Amino acid sequence: MWSRKLIMSYNKRTVPSVKEWVIKLPFIFDIDKLIEAWDYVSDTNNFDHDGFIDGQLGLVTSELEYEGKNDWYECTGSMRHLYRDKGKRLLEEKDFIVFNPLLEDTYFYYVYNELSTMYDIGRMRLMNFPSRMCLSWHEDLNERIHVPIITNSGCHLVIENNVYHLPADGSSYIADVTPPHTAFNGGWDNRYNLLLDVLGYKDGAISALHSGNRNQYI
Repeated sequence: MWSRKLIMSYNKRTVPSVKEWVIKLPFIFDIDKLIEAWDYVSDTNNFDHDGFIDGQLGLVTSELEYEGKNDWYECTGSMRHLYRDKGKRLLEEKDFIVFNPLLEDTYFYYVYNELSTMYDIGRMRLMNFPSRMCLSWHEDLNERIHVPIITNSGCHLVIENNVYHLPADGSSYIADVTPPHTAFNGGWDNRYNLLLDVLGYKDGAISALHSGNRNQYI
């Protein structure tokens, strides 16, 4: 009698529907050229920057001019503290519309132009995610595009109750990171990733925000 009740109770359980938060995009990039561009841009011998600060290096800037502006780090970090003009002007995602002209001969500029055929691109950053690290559980304001450059099997993106591994094979992905999410690198090697903020959508754009726009899942 006890086992029968247990089975009946189990059969009544319902599993909530699961939304796919990540979509593979039709853009395929040359992984060797991505790695070559990463090595070239991140090398402090080639450019006047201090390398990765908090694991980030910016590829785009704003049109604003102000004291202390640094084109390599202006778009990095959290947007919450990016106040300019002595606190009177809050720098916004939509301000980052200028691709660093020093990098227009790199493969990243090609990637930027290709993705711009489908999206209005905002912040574009190189992300160096250390091994055995995990981000806080947080929410972002808009969708983001990931182009993994070097990864390992211990790297995962977690959005609500879904877990994704994005391979570094030249593929690109759009992720709805407006719900609670995190990312972790449980491997022994750093993860290199190109991260772009989506500010707007052009004709035929693919979005994980609206099911009607999906065309291919991981």
